[in-house]
Amino acid sequence: MKLKKIFFIVLLIILIAAIWLTYNNKQSNFDPQGFFTDKKITDSNWKTFTDEEGGFKFKYPSDWMMEDGGENPMIRADIAKDTSVGLQARMFNSKNVDFDDFAADYINTFKNDMITHWNGTIRQISSESSSSNNVNFNRTAFEFSRNDGEQWYLLEYLWKKEDKIITFQCGIAIDKVQEFEPVLDSIADSFGFVE
Repeated sequence: MKLKKIFFIVLLIILIAAIWLTYNNKQSNFDPQGFFTDKKITDSNWKTFTDEEGGFKFKYPSDWMMEDGGENPMIRADIAKDTSVGLQARMFNSKNVDFDDFAADYINTFKNDMITHWNGTIRQISSESSSSNNVNFNRTAFEFSRNDGEQWYLLEYLWKKEDKIITFQCGIAIDKVQEFEPVLDSIADSFGFVE
């Protein structure tokens, strides 16, 4: 009887270790470039936004409107097609900040701000993270219902390299998701830090 108990415990430990290794490998092998491959739709007519101070750049459709962040040092650019889709690029200094901790806090703050401002409900749909070439990445998606009845699909993209974190806060009217989620993913796919 004692031998069966020991065998069962060893088998349980092996099973838990196998599940943990499988999960850990899925998390660490996530590649943002591979994530966006099937959705990439950029073309040669897209414009390039370059932020010299922030040390990053990305492409966006030439028929979208772009405004720089003005006086606010955190907001780097507002880019939108119309009132149904857009993104805001933000920059944070992140000296001695753990990326996973920052991402969790940032996303929770974002969710609370949306709920408080619109008195709505928000549901996280997905979250993917990766790390490659000293750059950390996270993409998180939400469904959001505002108190005025409007429904939105929200995306957060976050990148960290050294002491800078860049985020894209994106929103798509729920009836435009099929059309614009691939565009936002392609904009994010074009993102890169510059030396």
